[in-house]
Amino acid sequence: MNLELKGPDTAAPVAAWLAGAQPPQPVLVSSFDHAELRQFRALNQQIPVAPLFAKAHPDMLAIGQELNACAINLSTRLASSARLRQIRQAGFGALVYTVNGLRSAKRLVRDGATGLFTDRPDRINRDALELVD
Repeated sequence: MNLELKGPDTAAPVAAWLAGAQPPQPVLVSSFDHAELRQFRALNQQIPVAPLFAKAHPDMLAIGQELNACAINLSTRLASSARLRQIRQAGFGALVYTVNGLRSAKRLVRDGATGLFTDRPDRINRDALELVD
């Protein structure tokens, strides 16, 4: 489950809720607001975080390292094979949003995406991507 911090002053209430919650599945906290994500990280060192990027950013990897992030989340426009490889070589997962076409999903996985955000889990899933264990 990805919880996205979507505004100012969201880090503290989300951190407090997660401290008392028993999520039914693993949780990832992400945000385009990297300052808010830093605040969340200061409040909670255990829950995985991932900065979101809609545009190329020269400090993408440095921001991920500063946050001790598990992944870098990026738009499909940014998800070139070279950028996915760079992210993976830096030790991060590479999660791509929003992928609703099966052909695009297969290409992204082949190019190194470690996860996909989709509005269509009926089309984009492990079986469709032929990733069955």
